Amino acid sequence: MKKSLAILAFIVVAKTLFAQDASWKGAVNFKKDVVNEVAYLCIDNIKFHANIEVTIYGSYSDGPALGRITKRYSFWHTTDGTAVTQYNSEVAVASGAISSRYSIGEVEMYETNKLRIPISKILDADGTTLNVRVSVYSTFYADQIVAALSLTQTTSGTTKGQRNHVTIANSNLGVGITSPTATLDVKGSVIGFPATSGTEQPNAIYRIGSSPTYVVLDFGVNGGSNASSWIQSTKRDQLSMEYPLLLNPNGGNVGIGTTNVPSDYKLAVDGKVIAEEITVKLSEQWPDYVLKPTYSLRSLKEVELFITEKSHLPDVPSATEVEANGIELGEMNAILLKKIEELTLYLIEANKSIDELSRKVEKQDAIINNLVSDSKK
Repeated sequence: MKKSLAILAFIVVAKTLFAQDASWKGAVNFKKDVVNEVAYLCIDNIKFHANIEVTIYGSYSDGPALGRITKRYSFWHTTDGTAVTQYNSEVAVASGAISSRYSIGEVEMYETNKLRIPISKILDADGTTLNVRVSVYSTFYADQIVAALSLTQTTSGTTKGQRNHVTIANSNLGVGITSPTATLDVKGSVIGFPATSGTEQPNAIYRIGSSPTYVVLDFGVNGGSNASSWIQSTKRDQLSMEYPLLLNPNGGNVGIGTTNVPSDYKLAVDGKVIAEEITVKLSEQWPDYVLKPTYSLRSLKEVELFITEKSHLPDVPSATEVEANGIELGEMNAILLKKIEELTLYLIEANKSIDELSRKVEKQDAIINNLVSDSKK
């Protein structure tokens, strides 16, 4: 009996010395037909490290229908001006009507290193009394934290916080991995290219979707000899239907293989590009004007003098200009077409001259033949 009592006493002392759990309860009245109300759960200026769980829920009569929100916090707090450190938070429960009407915000500092957590009304509703329950889990400080808690009544203020979100500061978040090496590190168990049929995407590691649309953005990796990463925009329940993937739809430039994207270019690629077909739409006039009667065509003598002086064709960029500025595909094609059309005009003129010379030669041949015939008589 004495031995049992001694063991029980040791357990009680050990729990007191090495682990403390404590709870606190309060209530706050939100007014009817008043928007942007906020009350604060305050923590006095004390030093502690703890896990704190804050729950808001309705009174006895409307509690089950109203639901509850539970938010958890884990952090250190010091009294030397460094305030909140190693801070994490998560919404553990958000159920019922309360989840669309109220929110529990993030820990914030006010006055001299004191802390407070805003409890805000998001939507106007009937006057509601919310119960507030706080559970504290700490090695040494649970009782001190509970003693330092207080709850203000509602005041007018901007709604703070989000109903359903997770905040992780000074740490990495891993999904499917025990030792994340990035802020968000997601590891899947499958590899392969995106499926092209069916209603499920078995090869996606990460998916982004938005209700009520059926558009989803899937991310994945492929191994083997074709090792690569991929992004696919598709329909949630019909993978054979693809959707456009937009990059910087509101503006901004894109670089591939480079960190230096010139401001004048929407796409900068450091390397080779291959495509089955490229369509270029020019905002400038296509050079069909060359073939109109009003076009002033240089004489070949003028072209010859230009080439002798400049070592390149008129209207065509020089090698020095191309080396410095590159060429614009659409503009260069228009220049080349212009030169082809001018060359065609030169050939037409040359053909006319050849035809005229041929006729003169035929006449001269006829005269010569007549003269030869007369001399033989």
